[in-house]
Amino acid sequence: MAEEAIKQQIRRASKAVIDKFMQMQYQIIPSENSIFCFLAVRKNEIRMIRVTIGSICDKDIQELESFQPPTVCSKEIWCRRNNGKFEIKEVI
Repeated sequence: MAEEAIKQQIRRASKAVIDKFMQMQYQIIPSENSIFCFLAVRKNEIRMIRVTIGSICDKDIQELESFQPPTVCSKEIWCRRNNGKFEIKEVI
């Protein structure tokens, strides 16, 4: 698949995840996509979100494992599968 097509799929998947968080009353803080795509913030929590498509690879997990956020933060990978549904993996 062409690189631009993949980027477009990731943008659409990220927008879908952001929309879900906004419906749950989270504020969204965009990121530069190096480790996380965005932060979802509410009064007592911060969820650090990485969005992928197809599958969650070892590199995704390793990058999140190496980042040590404050204890009020969770690190999650949201992966849009080929069937359009999301797999959600929390990384410790």
